[in-house]
Amino acid sequence: MIHLGGSDLTYEDMTNRALDENNYKRLEDDIVEGKECFVLEVVPNAEIKSTYSKHITWVEKETLIAMKEESYDLGGNLRKKKMFLFKSLSGYNVISNIFVEDIQKNHTTKPLPWVT
Repeated sequence: MIHLGGSDLTYEDMTNRALDENNYKRLEDDIVEGKECFVLEVVPNAEIKSTYSKHITWVEKETLIAMKEESYDLGGNLRKKKMFLFKSLSGYNVISNIFVEDIQKNHTTKPLPWVT
């Protein structure tokens, strides 16, 4: 598993999830930081060889941007909690910070400022 810049993020954490490589299930809607969110369970297909058994992702209804995610190891145990912060830049929402807590390692990566 390759970590990005010494953080708790891996390359797999930052890649897009192709629709045909995962199974998706909509869970009960939720509110995160006062924003209404869709909640999705994303389970990678077996041939993907993921290091995760599933992800639970909170997607803001208005912008369709992922705000928060929990990733589970292959044994089904919570591995990481991630929060994504965005800024509007020239009319586009771009990621500005990522907060990652690796539950199993008891380690936290403070927000990584990408756009200031």
